Amino acid sequence: MKPMTMLKAVNEIDDDYILEAAPKGYLQKEKPAFGWFNMRALAGALAVLVLAVFFGIRSMNSDKPDVTIVNPMTHFETMEEVQAVTGFTMECPATYKDSAPDGYTVYNGKLIEAKYISAGEETVMRVRKAKGSEEDISGEYTDYPTETQWQKGGITYTAKGTGAMYNLILWQSGDCSYSVSVSEGISRSEADNLTGAIH
Repeated sequence: MKPMTMLKAVNEIDDDYILEAAPKGYLQKEKPAFGWFNMRALAGALAVLVLAVFFGIRSMNSDKPDVTIVNPMTHFETMEEVQAVTGFTMECPATYKDSAPDGYTVYNGKLIEAKYISAGEETVMRVRKAKGSEEDISGEYTDYPTETQWQKGGITYTAKGTGAMYNLILWQSGDCSYSVSVSEGISRSEADNLTGAIH
């Protein structure tokens, strides 16, 4: 038989006949299209990667202590509680314009604040004291048109407000800084009486 005729005859043989005639185990199974990189291998590799990253980060942070976020502002009902935290106390007027302090707030364990709230729930006065010599611990950022200074009892007072009426008074005494801010301006004599009652 001619070679071309034989080739044509072989090409016309049905694949089913070839599979049927082949000895058992002769034909190899088809390999996956992507070789070893099939879905199972991919899933396994990803799992190993995730575990490696997790334990790697955990081991890096294992020598670091647990960090607790502390609230920088804490409210207390009594001055005894305040002293236990700050190590010092603050004396201030029992009332101001028929308002009394609603307890005391401590900031970062270093600054004490007494806030006087009116019946209409508005702040009428705020008194602050902190250890250390700082020029301004008031937290007030109003740009008052008038700033005046005076001396009394060896202490320099800085008062800010409008004209001869003051809304903010700052001073230092001993190793502490003080501030008093009022919503309605007060006169020099009122400022003297008020600051004299704060220690």
